[in-house]
Amino acid sequence: MVARLWCPVPRGILRGVTGHPERQAWVTVVVTEHEVVVPRGHQRVTWFVREGNAWLPTERLENAIVTLKESPPGTVWERTIDLRVLPGTELMRLESRPGPPRRQDPLDYLRQEVRLAPREVRRLYFLVDPRGNLAIRPAAGAPSPRGGTKKGPRAT
Repeated sequence: MVARLWCPVPRGILRGVTGHPERQAWVTVVVTEHEVVVPRGHQRVTWFVREGNAWLPTERLENAIVTLKESPPGTVWERTIDLRVLPGTELMRLESRPGPPRRQDPLDYLRQEVRLAPREVRRLYFLVDPRGNLAIRPAAGAPSPRGGTKKGPRAT
């Protein structure tokens, strides 16, 4: 004798479109931060994770595992950070390096004190894909791969 189970939803009907966020698969992302000596100063690379409207340093996440690496010559410090995040998480890579030297009159240092050298800051934005790889997210107004520029929603 074969028992038949009663099914409240007829066969062939989709019961749900997406899973619950707490059931999504977490992925591991490894990022490297460092500070190295370059001409006219130092270069620093740091990573941040988007939390709502704020960007938090990756080492401050509760599930971050920070490993200090042995520094080769010319490197001040280097570390890797293992993060467990959900796919779709936004990351920002911040690179700060010395800017080009300022053209000054030989006596400008007497007229105005300049303590810090100019710096160039570069930000790259990434999204975590379902496999744990980082995909570059273009900034607003940046050229799209198909040509032209990306624009926000049109105001009508």
